[in-house]
Amino acid sequence: MQPTAKNSFTNVIEKLPESDIYRVYICGPTVYNSSHLGHARTYITFDVIRRILEQVFQKTVVYQMNITDIDDKIITRSNEQGISSEQLARKYEADFFADMDNLNIMRPTVVTRVTECMPAIIHFVQTIIDNGYGYMSNGSVYFDTQAFSAKGFQYPQLRYITQESQLEQLIAGDGISMKNRVDEKKSPNDFALWKGAKPGEPFWESPFGQGRPGWHIECSVMSNNVLVNEFNGFELHLGGKDLQFPHHANEVAQLEAFYNKQHIYHRQAGFSTRTPPSRHEAHRVHGQHQASCQESLRRQLRLLHRFHGHSLFA
Repeated sequence: MQPTAKNSFTNVIEKLPESDIYRVYICGPTVYNSSHLGHARTYITFDVIRRILEQVFQKTVVYQMNITDIDDKIITRSNEQGISSEQLARKYEADFFADMDNLNIMRPTVVTRVTECMPAIIHFVQTIIDNGYGYMSNGSVYFDTQAFSAKGFQYPQLRYITQESQLEQLIAGDGISMKNRVDEKKSPNDFALWKGAKPGEPFWESPFGQGRPGWHIECSVMSNNVLVNEFNGFELHLGGKDLQFPHHANEVAQLEAFYNKQHIYHRQAGFSTRTPPSRHEAHRVHGQHQASCQESLRRQLRLLHRFHGHSLFA
């Protein structure tokens, strides 16, 4: 018996490669606040899938999760609380894993953090520039979607939506700090690889100037550093369906631009069918997850999420 998964690039159910080891990347949390029910939904779903692979199919699963520990929301909230962004991120990362432990969700094999990967991120961005797919503008670096398409690459490869909503999501994906900087781009579809620092923000030195990574670049770099470089690739990329565009689509583009080669990205991609909450709803449900852990049995919460279904395995 061989596991099958829906390939999000083709929307076709396919058999996973025959292998004793499955290498899996999952997008982790941005640690600026307490966990909410959306986190529980996502990570319970994929914990079940991981256990099926390990316990039913007898596979070894290398399970990598990233932690976004520098971000617009982290900077804003740390300023509100009068502490450093690092202090805030460490607190909410610890709280996140405590919540996952309370739900009996297995710990990742590998955890990677943005702030611990800066040299690799800077090298990755520089390589994209050198390959002709990135450009500097007003202290930031942007991905050149027009140059990328002109070389025969497809963008985006995930979630085909209307041009209007695509632009809205691209701007939202770059974060509030880049909201009024659209005029720095060659095309509205371009997205930030490196954000030039504003006064008072945390920053890292780079050939592009002081700044910090764009949101999408981190997952391309981390999965490449660990699963590609150390384990020769990966079979599954997991995450909420709401992340398919722009986040996962931009991950694909960045990896192809880095290697200057098409179709080098993982063949399979599974995503939870969870409907994403609005920003207001996401803030409103912060803390509900912890209350659920206290008031309900972990098994009951798992069953609640399980009966809402997921689209990865057929």
